[in-house]
Amino acid sequence: MENVLITVDTEKLINFFKKDNGYGLRDKPLNADCFCLIESPKTTSFPYILNLKKSTKYKFIIKCDSKSDSSYIIDPNSATLIFSMIQTDIPTLSDWEKIFKLNPDYSIITDGRLLYPRKNLSICSFEFETVEKISLHHNLQYHFAFKIVNVNTKKVLLTVVDPLIANTSDD
Repeated sequence: MENVLITVDTEKLINFFKKDNGYGLRDKPLNADCFCLIESPKTTSFPYILNLKKSTKYKFIIKCDSKSDSSYIIDPNSATLIFSMIQTDIPTLSDWEKIFKLNPDYSIITDGRLLYPRKNLSICSFEFETVEKISLHHNLQYHFAFKIVNVNTKKVLLTVVDPLIANTSDD
């Protein structure tokens, strides 16, 4: 199993966007890409691009971290993992099956993106597995959407992290 840990520095994230109350809402989520650390043994020299490997299980965990303000937590019930293919055509179920072993809990949303549910309902944890022979080599973007909640004020902020996956290697 390849473990990928995404740690969001909530204090820096929230301080950056705090002057515009429109951020953190559905149409303007907080973009945490510059305020997170993605740790994985399989990332490239570009720190946030993960290289997919055949017949491999991946586990992603997202957590909040802050040096001085621990009042923000991730609402695990709000978390979603969405995959998109970087290509012109809208991917089909058949296309996704050439990359991932699809479990019964998956769904495809209307524009061809692949939605994965959380694996562990108490934390933001997602798992997926690649097929034995990856036969479709389009690069991917994975997108986590989740809510950060202030435990004191109950303020909720919609947040996203959307790194990239390199899926061009030959089997």
